[in-house]
Amino acid sequence: MKKQLHKQEPFFNELEELRKSKRLHQLILDNTHDLITIHKLADLTYEYANPATFKVLRYSQEELFAKSAMELIHPDDKDSFMATLKKNLPKGAGQDEFRYRNKDGSYVWLETTYAIISTESDHTCAIAISREITERKQAEAAMHRAHNELETKVGERTIQLNQINEQLHDKINELMHTEKALRASENHYRTIFENTGTATVIIDENLKISEANLKTGQLCGYTQQELIGLNPFKHFINPEHLKIVREKYRLRKLDQAKADYEIKCIDKQGAIRNVVMNVADVPDSKNLVVSMRDVTEKRQAQSQLKASEERFRTLFEQAPLGININRKGRTLFVNQAYLTMFGYESSSGLIGTPAINQVAPSA
Repeated sequence: MKKQLHKQEPFFNELEELRKSKRLHQLILDNTHDLITIHKLADLTYEYANPATFKVLRYSQEELFAKSAMELIHPDDKDSFMATLKKNLPKGAGQDEFRYRNKDGSYVWLETTYAIISTESDHTCAIAISREITERKQAEAAMHRAHNELETKVGERTIQLNQINEQLHDKINELMHTEKALRASENHYRTIFENTGTATVIIDENLKISEANLKTGQLCGYTQQELIGLNPFKHFINPEHLKIVREKYRLRKLDQAKADYEIKCIDKQGAIRNVVMNVADVPDSKNLVVSMRDVTEKRQAQSQLKASEERFRTLFEQAPLGININRKGRTLFVNQAYLTMFGYESSSGLIGTPAINQVAPSA
C-alpha cells in the first residue's frame, strides 16, 4: 500500500502544480487591462469574457452573452470588419480597429488582435485580445481640430503662424504613422501572457523579476532574458517616485492601496516613461503580478497640444496686425494691435459685440 502511494505521489504533485499554474494565469486574465474574449466563429456570439471586458463595456455577463459582436460594432465599421475578417481567415489570425457599443449606447474604439482556432469539440472559434484606444483617437481628432482651426482663423497672416501649422502637421503625421484557442491548460494562459498588449511581470518574494512578457521588454528596452532576476525598484523606477511606490506597496499589504496608479519609470536607455501600474498578489505564494500600461505618448500629445496653444496665443497677442476672431458675427477675441488700431484700452467693450460695428458705414 505504501509503495502504491509513493508511486502516485509525483502524479499528485504534478496535478497541484498545474492547479497553481491555472490560478496564476487566471489571476493575470482577471487583472490585465486588455479585453479578452472568445467567440463562436459562426455567429460571433460570446463564449468567454474577462473582467476587463465587463468593466469597459459596462454589460453584465448575462447581457453581453446574449449578444453577438456584430450587434455591437458601429454600423459604419461593419463592412470593413467583415472584409478584414474574411481576408485573414486563411491565415488564422488578424488585427483590426473599430468602434464598439457599450451599455449606455456610446461607442469606444478597440484595437483587436484575434486568432481562429478549432477546439477539442471540433467547433471553430475566435480568441480576441482588445485594447481600448478611445483616448488615442480623441487625441488625434483634437490635434486635427486644432490644426484646422489654426488654418481657418489665421491662414497666411504671418510667416511664423504658417511655420507652426507646418510643425503641427508634421507632428500629426508622425503620430498617425506612429495562438491558439484559450484552453483550460497552461498553454492558453502562457499565450495570453506573452501576447497581451499590457506589459506584465511576476515578481518573487525577494522583489526580483521571475517572469516577463515580450511587451515588458519593449517597454523597458531589455530582452526577456535580461529582465529575469532584476530588481525593478533599482532598475526601472524613477528615483523621484521610489517613495510613492514603496508607500503603495505598504498600503497594498494593508489592502488600502488603489488598484491603478501612475508613476515614471526609466528604460534601459535612460528615457523616462509614464506608466500606469496595477499590482496584485499571486494566491498561495509570496509573489506579485504587476501589469504596466505605457501612457507616455498620451502625456506627450497633451503637452504638445498645450505648447501649440501657447505658441498660437503668443503669436496672436504679439502680431503687428490687428486681428478680430469672431463667430456668427460676434467678436470672440481681439489682440492688442486691434485695440490700438481702434482706440480701445481693453477688450471688455468689444467681446460679444457685432464685428460689423467696427466697419465704417458706406458714404
